Formats: sequence, C-alpha cells, structure tokens
Amino acid sequence: MKNDETKLMIINNFIDWFTSDEEQREIIKNEAENYVNEDHVNEIEQSKPLPEFLSKMDWKLLREQKQYLLDTGIETEPMEGIINLIDSIQDYAVDGLGLSEKKVFNLK
Repeated sequence: MKNDETKLMIINNFIDWFTSDEEQREIIKNEAENYVNEDHVNEIEQSKPLPEFLSKMDWKLLREQKQYLLDTGIETEPMEGIINLIDSIQDYAVDGLGLSEKKVFNLK
C-alpha cells in the first residue's frame, strides 16, 4: 500500500469514527482526498531519516538526466544498466523511504 493510500485510509477511518452526519462525512472525506492528492505534507516521509546521498538528491535533475539517456536511443548493456540504476534509486526513494512519487517521478 502506498503512503498516500495509507494516509487517506487513516483519515477516512477517523472521519467515520467521529462524524455521524452522512452528508457532512462525505464532504469531509472529499476534502481529505483533495488534501492527500495535493500532498501538502507527507508525514510518513518525514518520519524516516534519509541517507545523506538521497537527502541531497536533485530529483528534478535526476529525472532530466534519465530522460536524456532514454532520448538518446542508445540501447547498449551499459546504458540500460545506468537507466536501471536510476530506476532503482527512484523506486527505493518512493517504496522504501516513502518519498512522494510526485517529487521523485514528477507524476501528474
């Protein structure tokens, strides 16, 4: 389960527990989903210390460098290895450390 899904599940459970009016509950849940989707604060991300090399990572630059490598069209084993390394760093940052997918992958 992704961090955003976990956060929304926790918020929705809280809303269900403490809100008795069904109409009000749905309004609050919609706002909570908007809040989570906009990723104001990633509490899970903030709770884990980042390794130094990741805390100083320029994610925008890494995405641009990865895209540049992909755009070259060069399909050699060393090039695929470098791209796979970048993929692994990005996956670890999101799945292992809880960084926002938007921050790491620039997903819309």
